Amino acid sequence: MDIAKTDSPEMQRELLRAYESGQLNGVSIRTVKRLMDQRRFAGKRRDANPGGRKTRTSAESLINTFKRESQRQKLLVKKARVCEAKLLFIVTAFNKLLADENFVTLLRAEALAEMPRYMHDKLTERKREAA
Repeated sequence: MDIAKTDSPEMQRELLRAYESGQLNGVSIRTVKRLMDQRRFAGKRRDANPGGRKTRTSAESLINTFKRESQRQKLLVKKARVCEAKLLFIVTAFNKLLADENFVTLLRAEALAEMPRYMHDKLTERKREAA
């Protein structure tokens, strides 16, 4: 159905060729279609096609686009996990520091007793989860 709903016959032919050869499955076809729609509406980067000539869409170029997009998304997930781990470390460290009454007194003496609302919410959220 996804292949049949594609606008251009050339694109249908290439998607069908990639599907029949086993290079793309149903989910991959939807992703490739979305990428191709984005490319059609937004255009390619200017430096990708310096001569300005149109290139034919092939199954191989669709698969390469799909692979690049999935690699980009995997990298984003990896970066998000690193950020989450760093945030967890900071929240844990602040919880330990704020449990020390001498540290809290020092913060008040230095007029540093206030913290950003987001950080305060995260700290109190962790305390509720621990209880």
